[in-house]
Amino acid sequence: MQKKLSTPKETSVSNTNIEHDYNINMNPNKLLVKLLIQLKQLVPGSNEVYIFEYGNQFIPTDKFD
Repeated sequence: MQKKLSTPKETSVSNTNIEHDYNINMNPNKLLVKLLIQLKQLVPGSNEVYIFEYGNQFIPTDKFD
């Protein structure tokens, strides 16, 4: 099931040439916004952009960055 919900990763390179992989899965974000509107925690029609779900994975290595 998790593979069905996954999104392709995007890679960005920092000013120090370190690659960072990430993805933004909009479906869970849209669901959270709908729930927050129903719970009257957000006002519909706002032009704000929010990302509510964030997952992070650290891969330990023996190198220093």
